[in-house]
Amino acid sequence: MSHFFLRSKHYLLFVPLFLTTLSGWVAQATYGQRIQEWGQEIQDGGDFDFSGFNLADYNGYFYAFIAMILLALVTQVGWYRAVGQDLKRYLPDHTSLNDNTFKATLILQVASSLLMVGFMWYGWNWVGANIPTWIENDGMSPEGGKEMLMSALKMAGLFVAIALIGFLAQVYNCYFAGKTLKTIEEGRSAKGGEIVGYVILSYFLVLGVWIMQPKVNRLVETGSMAKAGNDGVW
Repeated sequence: MSHFFLRSKHYLLFVPLFLTTLSGWVAQATYGQRIQEWGQEIQDGGDFDFSGFNLADYNGYFYAFIAMILLALVTQVGWYRAVGQDLKRYLPDHTSLNDNTFKATLILQVASSLLMVGFMWYGWNWVGANIPTWIENDGMSPEGGKEMLMSALKMAGLFVAIALIGFLAQVYNCYFAGKTLKTIEEGRSAKGGEIVGYVILSYFLVLGVWIMQPKVNRLVETGSMAKAGNDGVW
């Protein structure tokens, strides 16, 4: 699997990374248009009947979105691992990077992402199961509303905590992958501001693969990031 991430062309990695972003743009445009249409109908005195609304009718779209999130996660974490672990043999002599923390943060990023997907899955199905009851009863009782609000706040707090852990884990993974690449490129241990560019590109990997992946390809194929006949690496 690591062989795939190290030798894949940048545009092949770009596709799964961009699918989630693209689907988000499409959803925003679609729902934005629908909201405008509903607003216009309300102004025109339209009569709405939500009695037949069923969120389950949209399950296919939601599950496809979840699948794209997981595909992007596999691509992202797979690339981090391939760069941080499998490129170690290209590190300069007398240079080593302790990857114990990196191994742990890879697991943390995956675990937190899966938990957040689980929260989204649970929330979608919970709302879908309760919408028919809310419509039938013209809403919910004040007591039920307060109870639901408290539960939602607790779930939101837990979701934010998990998301923060995942974010910090991803930042470290970007740091480690960026430092590994820069150290190989410079032929010495890279420090401080030298690695900032690669760390940012690793975080925004959907753009970063266009710059870094060709270098990784050259490194694996030739043993050097430099282009043929060029002393530089760009």
